Amino acid sequence: MYNKKYTIFSALSIIFLYLQICCLLHSVSCHVSELCGNESKSCSHQIFANHSQECWMTYFKREECVRPIIPQKRISSNSNEDYGDVNIGAYLYTEKVFNSVGLNVTFSKIKWKSLRMWFIEEPGTNNKTMPYVCRKFNVYQNISLEDVIFFDCNWLRGHDKEGSIFRFQYEVTDLNGVLSFHDYLFKYPHTNNLELEKRKSAVQSLKKWKLFLIVDISEFRNGILQLKIQVAPSTFNITGYEIDLRRSSTADGDFSSVLKKPIRENSVGSAFLKIKPHTIYKPGIYKYRVKMIHLKCEGEECVTYSPEIFYGPDLQAPVLIAIVGIVLTIPLIIIIAGFFSWRRTWVAKQPGDPHQPTGVLFIYDGSYASHVADIIKFSNYLKEECKLNPLVDIQCIPNTRSKDPMRWLMVEAYQEAQFILVFASPRGLPSTEPHKLHPYTHLKEIAWNIYVTKKFN
Repeated sequence: MYNKKYTIFSALSIIFLYLQICCLLHSVSCHVSELCGNESKSCSHQIFANHSQECWMTYFKREECVRPIIPQKRISSNSNEDYGDVNIGAYLYTEKVFNSVGLNVTFSKIKWKSLRMWFIEEPGTNNKTMPYVCRKFNVYQNISLEDVIFFDCNWLRGHDKEGSIFRFQYEVTDLNGVLSFHDYLFKYPHTNNLELEKRKSAVQSLKKWKLFLIVDISEFRNGILQLKIQVAPSTFNITGYEIDLRRSSTADGDFSSVLKKPIRENSVGSAFLKIKPHTIYKPGIYKYRVKMIHLKCEGEECVTYSPEIFYGPDLQAPVLIAIVGIVLTIPLIIIIAGFFSWRRTWVAKQPGDPHQPTGVLFIYDGSYASHVADIIKFSNYLKEECKLNPLVDIQCIPNTRSKDPMRWLMVEAYQEAQFILVFASPRGLPSTEPHKLHPYTHLKEIAWNIYVTKKFN
């Protein structure tokens, strides 16, 4: 009896794995995960558990999906080894005569207790930041490393979002209870770039094909920009890939090659190719250029570009650093406010462009609730009495289009700041419950590291 059950489970495992690989390789259209409905349900059928709730998927409405703003754990370069593999694959989904693009999120080598994921459209293509497809997976027992959980849903029906930039974000709690945050960037594929047209030759389909590129920006601030490539269909008979990391120093400038790396097709060996280049990143805009190597591909044929990623800042404005204690005494306030008032008056008397409020970036530890309250009061004082422009994360980020702390810090705050105020942390332990309005508890460390690295290196 045991051997019979084992044989049945093995056969089912092979069938599910086959269908999953078929989806990833664009050869069939399928929804075999059975998790695409707007409801919470068991996912135990994917791991063949004996109890229906040993794997459970929780459904969240879009407005209920509370997303973390700053990673709660600094991610190491080998962090994926701590919890397993997470991959996104694009496939052509056919319903009757209508084609669209579906995404397959696959979790393998699972070594985690829970994982919560969501997709969000990047500002610039659409001003809305409400997440799509918010789900949480819980595994209530130690499952085998051979088990695979996948979510293969066509959640963006139609073609209106094709070509838009999306982020796939997830937070995972490993077996030791450690929480980490991960952030991928990709361009939602166009349907006609994934179609294998039977009426045309393989070469014609090859030249129209666009690879699905996913950029892992989780560790970018630590100098790592990983690229994941969903490999091309085997029918193309390509001999390899040419990976080219490019950089532009300005938004309107030309891109130049930073690092090139050819990869032979026979060295890939899986549905995904991972590239983690080791280079020194300078401030600027980066993107990947990937070309499929084939005798019939010339020039810009068979080329796919990743979304552009900003890395910065390049600090060129004069900066004054003031180390300010937590106790904002009256003499200290008078000195700082007096300096800024004098400078505002002096600048206003100078000929030239109309005076713009002086930008002052606040760098402080937001994990002390009382400290945050003092920062808010002091920034309001500088704004109202000294007519300055305090750049305080808790006040500025919610008013940006992206609501992205890193984008605000690198693209806006450091570019507008003429002065930086660095506030010393209070004595004692951080608050057990941080300030209810302040979710950016790690931004001080990031802001300071960016300044020191870019200004003094």
